[in-house]
Amino acid sequence: MDKYQVSQPRSLPVMVVALWWSVTAHSDGVKVVSLQEDIWTPYAGKVYARYNFNSGQVLENLTVCYRLMPTTYALHTEHLSLHGQNDILEIATYLNRLRVVYNGKMRVKALREYSHQLPLARWSHFCHVFQRQHYTLYINGREAVSGLMELEGSSSSLTLDATLVLGQEQDERSGGFNVHQRFLGRITQMNFWQRVFSHEEVKSLALCEQNISGDVFSTDANELEMVGGAFTFEVALKDLCTTEDRYVIFPEEHTIAEGEAFCQRLGSSVYTPRNFEASKKLYQDAMQFANVYTNALVFLGASDQEEETVWRDKATGEEITNMTQFFSDRPNPEQNCLYLTKLTGVWEDIRCESGWWACTVCDTLHPQVLILRGLCYQNPDMIHFFVDGYKNDKPFFHGAFGYNIYYEGLGQWRLWDSQSNKTVARLELPSSSLYPLGRHTWTTPSPVCKRTSSTVVLSLSSCTHDQFMCRSGDCVENEARCDLYDHCPDKSDEDNCSVVKFPPEYKGDRPPRGFVESDLLLLSPTVYIFRVVKVSDLEQSFTALLVVETRWQDPRLTYHNLNDNFYLNKLSLEDKGRLWIPRYSFQNAYDGDIHLLREEVYVEKIGNASIRDFNVVNMDTIYESNSASLNVHQSFFGSFTCDLDIVTYPFDHQHCDVQIVFTSLHKQHLAFRNVQVLYRGSQMISSYEIGNFSAATVNDSLVPYFCLQVRFSLRRQYERIVLVMFLPSFMLVIIGYATLYIKLGLLQVRLTVSLTTLLVLYTLSDQISSHLPQTSYLKIIDYWFFSCIFLLFSIILFHVFIEFIDSPSSTQEGVWSDRALAQVTTTRSHKTVKLIRLVIPAAAVIFNVIFWVVILTNKGT
Repeated sequence: MDKYQVSQPRSLPVMVVALWWSVTAHSDGVKVVSLQEDIWTPYAGKVYARYNFNSGQVLENLTVCYRLMPTTYALHTEHLSLHGQNDILEIATYLNRLRVVYNGKMRVKALREYSHQLPLARWSHFCHVFQRQHYTLYINGREAVSGLMELEGSSSSLTLDATLVLGQEQDERSGGFNVHQRFLGRITQMNFWQRVFSHEEVKSLALCEQNISGDVFSTDANELEMVGGAFTFEVALKDLCTTEDRYVIFPEEHTIAEGEAFCQRLGSSVYTPRNFEASKKLYQDAMQFANVYTNALVFLGASDQEEETVWRDKATGEEITNMTQFFSDRPNPEQNCLYLTKLTGVWEDIRCESGWWACTVCDTLHPQVLILRGLCYQNPDMIHFFVDGYKNDKPFFHGAFGYNIYYEGLGQWRLWDSQSNKTVARLELPSSSLYPLGRHTWTTPSPVCKRTSSTVVLSLSSCTHDQFMCRSGDCVENEARCDLYDHCPDKSDEDNCSVVKFPPEYKGDRPPRGFVESDLLLLSPTVYIFRVVKVSDLEQSFTALLVVETRWQDPRLTYHNLNDNFYLNKLSLEDKGRLWIPRYSFQNAYDGDIHLLREEVYVEKIGNASIRDFNVVNMDTIYESNSASLNVHQSFFGSFTCDLDIVTYPFDHQHCDVQIVFTSLHKQHLAFRNVQVLYRGSQMISSYEIGNFSAATVNDSLVPYFCLQVRFSLRRQYERIVLVMFLPSFMLVIIGYATLYIKLGLLQVRLTVSLTTLLVLYTLSDQISSHLPQTSYLKIIDYWFFSCIFLLFSIILFHVFIEFIDSPSSTQEGVWSDRALAQVTTTRSHKTVKLIRLVIPAAAVIFNVIFWVVILTNKGT
């Protein structure tokens, strides 16, 4: 732990520590100016160190270097103030912005965009180099800012007829102090040189490799006047750059896993000493709480789980070397964690899953900021806290701007404002082993932040503004909030997952307007046709499963914790019941009964989240109404009418549609954009091929609502119909025609076959017609069957006619002999049959040519 840390376990008062350092300082010591370091007492006012320049020396170039270690911030943390007739030179940190006033004005443009957080209780080295019109800033030996100064006709030189004050800002020479413009902490090695320092020289100063006194001013060489309790003491130069381990011991027993989780909650990790001296010091510090321990003093943050006897820091993975000298025995290969023993102070290994209990020591060398939310700070830097030493035998939390949270006893914690010397809030926890991490309800002795309630909900955690804080104080990523999985140990990341925030004046029966009062509500509908179940030619309808997805924005709403996957942003039944949702009716419903199978509402993120209020406790991510859209998915199933034009059946193409009427809003307040229709089903349905989907809005002047017409085409698959209708009917005609080649004397056979084929053909025709709607027009298929039936009918008539001409009349029977008569009739019948055998095919060919030409020219129309 850094010997300059203000609050140490059982530490001596600051004055005594300073006196001890002044007695024991090395010969190469440097003078440290102490300016009210005590973080527990209110600022006394006018605590500063002063030095007067009366030489009137003119400086053309200037290098100013110094070290700072603030213990508490002010809104205006003053580094130095050199004031004569005006602010000759003033350097200060305003929150996280460095401010340099040169000859009365802030002249360094490059500093306006530069942000720097001044660390608490740690030394920071600054060098400011003014070379005529050029300015360079070095922090801890590294160049941070470089650029020209905006002199605007002013001189680049400084005249030293002024007063230098450390700890306060002067509005006038040696006066005009403001209580909010101050420095609390330590300043050392303040030096002014009238030359330009190189980067190497600055780096050497920052690393304590040399201590060059300023030829214009030096806190080591010049005598400062101490005012209001300010004082000086000496420290060794090397100690300013010595980085010692820092840690805080929490005197409550935890298992190894619990201790690691606790340090992680603080944004830290379990501490592991890197050498024997550090281990010895940890043992001495931990023995102050010896009454808590049984056998194990503290667990350490190292493990050889990956490779036996190769110990690594669990947090960083860094190998810890030369550790064998710390063990009392050779490590056990089954024991991969470490603890510090109470009796001897040596390291022992232990099973990581062991149920042993020990205290937890958390590394604070690079402290993670803890953030207190729930009050009304003006700037996010003002809500920063750090684990800093002990009070009442427990670690306390030091606020960067004068607030402290400390343990009072019996499970009670106090939020203390050291600047106003009053209690802000108190918290009573059920156990003295608990800490005020996470979300808790505090009691307030007096109203805070203009609230009338006697309680206030505050949270303390290491969670950044890009994370969500669990109720316990653990941190998870924002994306883990309300994603249907438990990430917080207490599962609080899945609590209060309503994604919609309704204002008190919200009315769900009233549709929203556009973002400007005169704007129309823009709806973006997408119709997904997932399946066309069947198409009925007889009923002239089709049955389909479809989803209507509608997007819109409601300027009355805000949204919380939206996930990138919008299906996770589903509204609850309660929220859906409160929300205005567009409703539809189907104008061409077949029987008026379209079933709503499912209705879900989602919120889709389309923009960035609003800047989160850093004082808000719940840490929800907020999206304004223009950064998200509402998305309702409504699944429908039912039958829809389709006016089939079957003139060219079965070579027809049909066009069907779904007519969706938006009945929730009058069309004068509504507009559509990005209308889409998507088909997700099979291209082949029943005897059709489906395709050519399109969508368009229909504005009927006689109807007060807009209609969305979703159209698609159906191309009938005629191949099967040709096989089962055209080919059989053609074959029946051929069979009928074949009876012309049966012996003329077998009339009964010829008539029986012809009549049978005629009846079969008629049955086939009737069967086909029964599956088609009744129409007032003739269809091509009607012409086909008529022609086939007519040909068969003609063949039957011919057979009768042949029989007729084969029968001799009474006159002929008396004149002709039987043999001559038979010869005459036979010759006449054969000639007639031959003629008919030519006429029937010719008629059939002529008809087929005309028929198929018509089919081919009208196919698809």
